Amino acid sequence: MPALPADLTVPAEIVTPRLRLRRPDPADAEALVAAVNASLPELRAWMVWAQAPMTLEASRENLTGAAERFDSRENLRYHVWNADGTELVGSSGYHALDWRVPKGEIGYWIATAHAGQGYAREVTQALTGPGPDGPRGGRPGPAAPGDPL
Repeated sequence: MPALPADLTVPAEIVTPRLRLRRPDPADAEALVAAVNASLPELRAWMVWAQAPMTLEASRENLTGAAERFDSRENLRYHVWNADGTELVGSSGYHALDWRVPKGEIGYWIATAHAGQGYAREVTQALTGPGPDGPRGGRPGPAAPGDPL
């Protein structure tokens, strides 16, 4: 992976009016298992990793790896929680990162119980929209406002 820009800061948490996007944490394993397994019928059609029920052990391993990749900036996955941080709503983040450009792809899934409430849009806006440090808010994202995702 190419060297990261020296001035790049990636927040461990991003707060929107209704949501908290947080770095993966192995302590979230039970919440992830519950959200994924409750949403499995819908996720199967779109996510290759969601073809069988998730186990607690697999969730912990997944989250440990995701946290390591977040810390190394290889893959910036965020878990999407309600505003109080008590219920896992889904997951999103920057994938297929290329720091030379910089560019990445945004992926997401929203738990079935939370679908249809505009959360995916809110998350995507938080990851690409204006912030306190300019168009990207000090976060990786499109190289300029209006760049295709």
